[in-house]
Amino acid sequence: MKLFSLRLWHRLCSLSLLLMFAMVGLWFLPRDSQAQLFILPLAGVIASVALLGAWQGFLLVRQRLEFGCPQCNRNAKVVAASKKLWHLECPTCGDLQVHTGWFRLRVMPQKYKRAKPDSRR
Repeated sequence: MKLFSLRLWHRLCSLSLLLMFAMVGLWFLPRDSQAQLFILPLAGVIASVALLGAWQGFLLVRQRLEFGCPQCNRNAKVVAASKKLWHLECPTCGDLQVHTGWFRLRVMPQKYKRAKPDSRR
């Protein structure tokens, strides 16, 4: 089940982190300030992104998470993920490594190196 593209998800998470810092900054303003009206909608956006992330984590653990491939936008299965590295299996592009950073995504074809048997034994 593909929810959306990996690029879109990465941008949404990066933006929500900036929104969270903005929301914390708004808490320090006086209570009668008009900017206080933005705290509740910002909290709603951040909570919805957090719930989507939790759902995707559940799908990742069950090995059913799929994103749109960053190159061709077809369904690509997420094989493994860490904080800054995603491994995708795309039917057209093959195995991909996606490195994430602040507002940046770098896609590289994955090359498997088979371990050579130890001949010293």
